[in-house]
Amino acid sequence: MRKIKIIRSKNALAQTRKYYLAYGMNTNLASMASRCPSAELLGKVTVPGHRLCFKNHCDVVADKNSSLECVLWSITQECEHNLDMLEGYPDYYTKKNLTLDFQGKRIQAMIYHMRDLS
Repeated sequence: MRKIKIIRSKNALAQTRKYYLAYGMNTNLASMASRCPSAELLGKVTVPGHRLCFKNHCDVVADKNSSLECVLWSITQECEHNLDMLEGYPDYYTKKNLTLDFQGKRIQAMIYHMRDLS
């Protein structure tokens, strides 16, 4: 299992990486490489109790009878900022943390979900 790294910079405080659950366009390796070049692909994960749905764009909703296939990334704060801009955070998409099992460990991972626009 890859460990989440702390990147040390001469000009900044330590930058902690975090787990990010991607679905839709952020599962594409080339697209993520252009948006988030320091993102690290960790693998495919199944998220129980959730499913994809389509509103104006792709979204994730809770559904105890479903499971969702996602790609798990390790991202930096800069990656998260780039993703926030892409996803229209906090006005269009917001974020939540999900707890799931990954390679025998319980982890917390951030996922975007669409705000209620009605």
